[in-house]
Amino acid sequence: MVRFTRHDIEEIYRSHPLRKDTILQRVLQQKGTLAGLSEQDLAEDPWTEISDQNHIGGLGFTRELGVQAGLESSSRVLDLGCGLGGSARCLAWLFGCHVLGLDISAERIAQARELTELLGLQSRVTFECADLMTASLHSTHFDVLWGQSAWVHLEDKLGFLRRWAPALDRKGCVAFEDVFLIRLPATNAEENLVAELENHWKSYLVGLDGPAGWSRILADCGFAASLSQDCSEQLRDHFLKLQLGASRAEALPVSQLEQESWRLALEAVDAGLIGYFRIVAARRSAGQSQ
Repeated sequence: MVRFTRHDIEEIYRSHPLRKDTILQRVLQQKGTLAGLSEQDLAEDPWTEISDQNHIGGLGFTRELGVQAGLESSSRVLDLGCGLGGSARCLAWLFGCHVLGLDISAERIAQARELTELLGLQSRVTFECADLMTASLHSTHFDVLWGQSAWVHLEDKLGFLRRWAPALDRKGCVAFEDVFLIRLPATNAEENLVAELENHWKSYLVGLDGPAGWSRILADCGFAASLSQDCSEQLRDHFLKLQLGASRAEALPVSQLEQESWRLALEAVDAGLIGYFRIVAARRSAGQSQ
């Protein structure tokens, strides 16, 4: 049974602290003008963490995952769950590649397009509003299926990958990062903590045993992981920086719901319940074992 509806997920981002207006407001405060706006202006802000990188690790993680996915100027990337399009714009800016971003929120897609047009990147970065579990496949084949802190919102992760695997070129790869449950809750208090975190994030953590669970899903879809990297040490820092940024950004009130989700995430990290992993996987060659 699906616990979180499309409406539930869209509602998260209507009051989210990272939106087009808050990001541009922060740039204006810092630079005094939007003239000469660059993707780096949108993507990096160590003072308040108000950036278009709505995922763990910010611009650095986007760059690292792009390198490990082998991106180059001829690459075609399908960003599944692109949000504001921060990763998509960074990939085009850093590697010169073409990116199509899909997201369930029409509001986020509209803002993604507006930010992209401000930078003049619309010839390389495009967006469509789509439900990742029902959308039709494009006739174009892509070199990379990309996700950063997005696929945790999907309950049927095997069904998701089976749907999108045919969109990938034969020599392409899946490259993603996400939060995982790294051990089962051991007490009622831990069960309640994970349930609260899932509810705040509108996410599905239980039922997938970390990278091993994703490795099985990938194998079922004909892929083998070439990289499985534990990036969990960045998880705690991410939420601490968000808390610090919210305390510094006096003109940008952050909702109590959002701040509570950060507190729950930190509690889950400190309890050793959740981690953050990066995975890159390519299609298995004939005769390659699972």
